[in-house]
Amino acid sequence: MKDMKKQLQELPVEIKTLQLKIFHMQKTLEDTERTIKEWETKEMEDICEQKDVFTNADKRKAELERRKKETLSDVIEDVKKLKNDIEMQKIELAFLMATQSNLRAIARLGDT
Repeated sequence: MKDMKKQLQELPVEIKTLQLKIFHMQKTLEDTERTIKEWETKEMEDICEQKDVFTNADKRKAELERRKKETLSDVIEDVKKLKNDIEMQKIELAFLMATQSNLRAIARLGDT
């Protein structure tokens, strides 16, 4: 029973810590995605200025994708990894919250 009481006291701190970690990871993801969008906008402006080379929207889009792969491939991989890490942390958070709920239910049963 003491072990369960200790867990019930520690779980809120663990949950809060994990929630803050997820928040900061999401903020980093948003900032990185915003930076990518800003880069894409600048590159598209440059591509659009070269109308004689990139004569239609499909060619311009293809050129943007080519430049993106060439320049931002590491950043794009980091974004994918960060998204996966966030999902894994959310799974861990759900587990901690379920554990807390189960321990509370067990404690209530023990009180009756």
